Order: sequence, then structure tokens, then C-alpha cells
Amino acid sequence: MIGKMVAGVVAGAALVLASLAAPAQAETGSQSWRCQRDTACFYAGIGGRRLLTELDECDFYNFNDMGIGDRMSSAWNRTDVDVSLYDWDDDEGYIHIVTLHPGQYWNFPRWADNRVDGVALDC
Repeated sequence: MIGKMVAGVVAGAALVLASLAAPAQAETGSQSWRCQRDTACFYAGIGGRRLLTELDECDFYNFNDMGIGDRMSSAWNRTDVDVSLYDWDDDEGYIHIVTLHPGQYWNFPRWADNRVDGVALDC
């Protein structure tokens, strides 16, 4: 009898915990990392929050000219090519930060946060 009661309490607690966790996960997932297939997406917040731009053509993009330089904190490459991120230095020009391979997403570490000034879709 006590074993059945304990099993019922444990099962009930598991259902309560599952119901509490599900909405938060769904809400978080719906607000972050939105990115169309075959594009590279760049975000102002970590975790793919606050989409700044989506790029889908093979080219070099000067984010300063686009008004979004030094504002990115995360990126997701949903293309089938490498995407290279660069920082602008007045003395040295563009300095490579990282290359994101197809399918990779990245929350920028502190040293790279808000430093991306240029992006190349390397076709």
C-alpha cells in the first residue's frame, strides 16, 4: 500500500515538473535562433536573440556601412558554405575573428562580443 502511494506521488511530481518546464522551453525556443535555411544570421543578443540581419549571397558585407558593426553577440550559419567574421582595425584593416562552418552557431566569447565589422560568405 505504501509502495503504491509513493509511486503515485513520484509520478504526480514528475507530471507537475514536466508541465512547468515545457512552456518555458517552448517560449525560449520560439524567441531565439530564428534563421531561415540557406542564410547566415547575426544577432545582437546571445543565444540567437534580437536578429540584426540575414545574409544569403556569396559576398563580403561591411557591417559598418550597414549600420550594424560592433553590435553582434551571436551568429548561426545555415548556409552550405563557410562564413568568416572580421573585426576592423584602423592600422591593420580587417582581422579574422572566426570562421563558422555550415550548420555552426556561435555565442561570441567576451573577447569577440560586439567586434564584428565584416562578414564574408566564402563561396
